[in-house]
Amino acid sequence: MEPQRKVTFKIADDVMVYGDVSLLQVVMENLFGNAWKYTSKRDLAHIEFGVTDHGGKRACYVRDNGAGFDMTNAEKLFNVFQRLDDTGEFEGFGIGLATVKRIIQSHGGWIIGEGEAGKGATFYFTLDDQLQYESINTERKGEVIMAQT
Repeated sequence: MEPQRKVTFKIADDVMVYGDVSLLQVVMENLFGNAWKYTSKRDLAHIEFGVTDHGGKRACYVRDNGAGFDMTNAEKLFNVFQRLDDTGEFEGFGIGLATVKRIIQSHGGWIIGEGEAGKGATFYFTLDDQLQYESINTERKGEVIMAQT
């Protein structure tokens, strides 16, 4: 716990997605965990979760005003053991976003990151609700979930 931190959270109401609850929890823990970690140097941090149209698809996003990253290195974001923070300023092993990408892809979706060094980052992701609903419903009856914030 870091009770001294000043962080504002903005979480969209009534966001619903279909998918494996355990795996989607891993996605959200990683994305929010990264937002928390990379805003730790801010006097007043902002972390937001919402839904928007991105490239013609309904996309969820996690946005922060943290350390951000240089977009010229964006292709490395989702590779295992690849970290854009080579200063050692932030802890981590470089497996979180790679894990997130695999989970999102297993749900028929995509994830991208956009950022600017020193200004923050936004991670957008989609889930193919119908594809995932059908595959989960067929493979593991009773485990279809509809997660709502």
